[in-house]
Amino acid sequence: MMQPRAGRKLHLLWLALFALGCAVLYHVLAERQASVELNVQVEAPACFKIYWLGQDPESVWSERHSRRLLLRPEKHLYRFKLTDLSKVALLRIDPSEEERSRVSIRSITLTQDGYAPIHLAGREGLSRLVSGEQDIEALYLADDGLTVVPSGRDPQLFFDLPSALRTRGHSRAGALLPLALVFVGVLLAGLVLERCFERGDTLIVVCLAMVFVLIACMATLSRVGVHPDEGVHVRAADYFQQHVLPPPVGAPDIRNTYSVYGVSRLHSGEIAYLLLGKCARLFHALALPSYMVERYCNVAFWGLLLLLAVACRDFRLLMLPMLLSPQIWYIFSYVNSEAFACLVMMLAAWQLASPESAWNRLLAGGADGTKASPLSYVWLGLLFALLLLIKKNFYFFVLFLGGYVLWRLLWGYTPCQRGTLRRMALVLLIGLSVFAAVRGTDEYINGFDKEARLLQARYHYAGELWNPGTPLEQRHGHLQMRERGTSAARLMWIDGWGAKSFHSAFGLYGETSVSAAPSYYRLVMYAGLLLLAAAAVSVLVHGGWPGITLACLGLICACALMAVDFYHAWTVDFQPQGRYLLPIVGMLGVLCLHARAYLFRSVAPLLCAAMFLLSLYSFVCVGLAGIGKIC
Repeated sequence: MMQPRAGRKLHLLWLALFALGCAVLYHVLAERQASVELNVQVEAPACFKIYWLGQDPESVWSERHSRRLLLRPEKHLYRFKLTDLSKVALLRIDPSEEERSRVSIRSITLTQDGYAPIHLAGREGLSRLVSGEQDIEALYLADDGLTVVPSGRDPQLFFDLPSALRTRGHSRAGALLPLALVFVGVLLAGLVLERCFERGDTLIVVCLAMVFVLIACMATLSRVGVHPDEGVHVRAADYFQQHVLPPPVGAPDIRNTYSVYGVSRLHSGEIAYLLLGKCARLFHALALPSYMVERYCNVAFWGLLLLLAVACRDFRLLMLPMLLSPQIWYIFSYVNSEAFACLVMMLAAWQLASPESAWNRLLAGGADGTKASPLSYVWLGLLFALLLLIKKNFYFFVLFLGGYVLWRLLWGYTPCQRGTLRRMALVLLIGLSVFAAVRGTDEYINGFDKEARLLQARYHYAGELWNPGTPLEQRHGHLQMRERGTSAARLMWIDGWGAKSFHSAFGLYGETSVSAAPSYYRLVMYAGLLLLAAAAVSVLVHGGWPGITLACLGLICACALMAVDFYHAWTVDFQPQGRYLLPIVGMLGVLCLHARAYLFRSVAPLLCAAMFLLSLYSFVCVGLAGIGKIC
């Protein structure tokens, strides 16, 4: 129904004010950020870090104010973002955490709008890097670069940045153009999104198709090994090209699958590697590298989600949270096991939440005039088994689904009858039988002492910094931080678990070296908080007790997942990765589907549009551009 003309004008004015507010917010939060080009040569893999110290007298060296790179012998040129140079008092470079691992710095170039480029190269330029007083065995300065030989794990070089900064003017029109683009983009997106929601959520399908193209571009253009842990994922999947059963722990033919932690993905119990490996074997005749076929398999998983969204309107609403973060898209563009886990998660959410799904028709038992096929028991049981055969952090989504089933029974969405419970039990029995068969096979191959054998493999295959046999004080500084005396508060605020987890959940690419400007993450944070606030108000006002209890269920499961992730980072390994929190996306999808009657009458569509536009910017201008430069 068309709105009255006066109401329509008022609505357009409201949209314009909202877009203007977004532009002003962008202007307030916008920060200049330096780009760094590093030319370096190493003999063995090394961890390279750059820290910056703020101009505040109370500033201290912190992991939050640092960039970390994994240097490889075959690669010499690295590009990454740093921070606003005008706010930096001193730079500190830690060339390597490996003792006696020679690092030769050929050149360092810093560029930022408003300042002349700083180029440190040759004997004269690199002589401006001042050596610290510890952990440096030798320092060689020549015309072709500066070579550092560490004697410990914390060699340090310092650079007096303020003395090297030279300002230069910049165009006022260039500063106003982004504000105009933000205003026009938000305004048009709001109008289009409103119309498309009125016409059946077709814009969600269009956005999913756009993301599919971007994912395919990333998968095709990026070189192997530039994505997080892709090498070990590829080798694990390649094993299953010739095998069906999991290997014994420590078998000679899987030695190349062990990471520096001494851990192989083949022992994780995830079925994704079997599927990726068999897919690579199936398309072997295409003469493509196996990693490309395995990448395209993950791209195809997104394509399947897209086709389901085209066919089913309920599935479109489930997919809406998948559009709000570029990190989710990134997962589908390289070889890993999370992409398949996301596919299984969304299929399970659809089956349990959609009134027209095979699961709900099965539970209805023909009461609504429809009847599910007997094969539904089989494939729904297999789907449940797959939920148990994916990454363990997705078990929190299984926990949410268990609570969700009880919620439907409590509020009458599913009839609480003996026949209904009997059909549920049969599906669960089939799923548990398949899961038990898979795990039983693994136990037969590796025995009941598998955990002890896995620990022995870590002693044998792990690098020195990650080996459990190395004394704790000589291991990597991010391992077992609680035992080292790090408090939970320090891990959160000083070492930056929260900030780093947030960044890696909304756009951190490559080996965590390709990131956007801090203003991008702040914009995403404020847009996300506003979206959550709008959703919470809608649920409290219109959702009633069913909506409130469902939202509380999702909140409890999400908080439990984040708490376990934080505890693992504190006690085992500090690796803040947003992909560990992917199960929350499925929970949000279920909440969107149930709240569709009132959620999209609020400002939620506009905020979703803003987050999608920010995600597009991040994936294209930061992810694709940054990965292309390091390839």
